Amino acid sequence: MAILFSVLLLNKIVKLLSIQGRNEYSKQEWFASLLPFSLVAVAGTLNNELATVFLGLLGSDESIGYFKVAMQGIIVLALGLQAVNTVSGPRIARMYRLGQFSETQKLLRKSARLSFISSVPLAVFLMIFGSDLIKILFGDAYLLAANLLAILCIGQIVNVSMGSVGLVLNMTGNEKRTLRAQVITIIVTVILLSILIPFFEATGAAISVSIGLAVWNFIMAYDVYRLTGLKTWIH
Repeated sequence: MAILFSVLLLNKIVKLLSIQGRNEYSKQEWFASLLPFSLVAVAGTLNNELATVFLGLLGSDESIGYFKVAMQGIIVLALGLQAVNTVSGPRIARMYRLGQFSETQKLLRKSARLSFISSVPLAVFLMIFGSDLIKILFGDAYLLAANLLAILCIGQIVNVSMGSVGLVLNMTGNEKRTLRAQVITIIVTVILLSILIPFFEATGAAISVSIGLAVWNFIMAYDVYRLTGLKTWIH
């Protein structure tokens, strides 16, 4: 996540340097974008580690192991959306800057569908055969992670269904809204982790992470539509 936002930060700087053919940049403009992006990266990293931290505080050592095993499968699922964002991000920023809103919407629709097609079949596969894969890769001792993997897969299906929400907000100069969504998501996730882990341990952590991811996507998709009129979700 930190790497992704670092790339977005560099793209943002390049965009600022090239606006209207200028060779010099405004320090005020530079730092106005730099601070929100930096805070978003910090908040994203914090959000990614919350479940593990709370499991360490409120759960057992075994629950941490189960959760980390389940998260390995989720990393693979995220690759589809990241690949689409890498390819479409610069085009989205350029077309939006040029006022080509219809073309931008078409690209977002296509990108959402590509992300969905590339990720959802794999998510379904992991939900059905996750226990077999975990048994082969990690052994019988980690079979309980299969249920966590299924819960996290549901969160990822929501994630890819909503499209490139963070990318669009950041590329259209609304990175402060991204930061706001991250902060709200952290608060929601912390509350859920505090309530669910004492009763359900790793399962509670997986549920909290998936709900937090859904909240983040819904907030961002709403902000994108309200601020730009663009629909990022699959439709």
